[in-house]
Amino acid sequence: MRKMIVLPGSKVYHERNCWHLKHSKQANWIYIKPEKADRKGYRPCKCCSTTRFHLTYERKVLNRFIEGKNMEYKVLDNAMFVKTEISCWKILYVPRDMTYRIYHRNKSDQPVDFQHPELEHYHFQQDKQDATTMAACFQYIRSYDSFRKIEQEVGGNMKIVNISPKYRRQFINRKRRQEQRRLDSLFAALERRPPL
Repeated sequence: MRKMIVLPGSKVYHERNCWHLKHSKQANWIYIKPEKADRKGYRPCKCCSTTRFHLTYERKVLNRFIEGKNMEYKVLDNAMFVKTEISCWKILYVPRDMTYRIYHRNKSDQPVDFQHPELEHYHFQQDKQDATTMAACFQYIRSYDSFRKIEQEVGGNMKIVNISPKYRRQFINRKRRQEQRRLDSLFAALERRPPL
């Protein structure tokens, strides 16, 4: 776990590359673990704990990453939204852990409104551990979406596609859950029917 920095007399903790630390002497810095800072009632800096701040360091990498890939991104409030050919994603920065958390748009028949992606509904992407860079999130999004695109192209018949064991397991588990929900709804409908 990386340590945060507190300036004497302050109740705010900063990350090492925070702009507020540039004019302070490094000898005055007090190093503290985020969980200890939380216990002491310190709060994260409103500058370096934001997605927008971290984007300044990764913008060039991300722009090269999406070049020609039919992807676009935007930052609204403290969240980054990424639109791809087939889906929409939300990336949130978690200052306490100094990591990024990925959320995927809930399944919908409606096209993505990328003018207002914050109004869409998202779920936490459980198979992806928090990432330490935005570029790692983009890499995950690209590989996930290329898997989904292949799945659509073959009409769900993943037996004919050479995919990684991880995605094959996910596909099988998803199909099992869909079948279970179908059975549950069928039995629920039968139970609601009046007796003959």
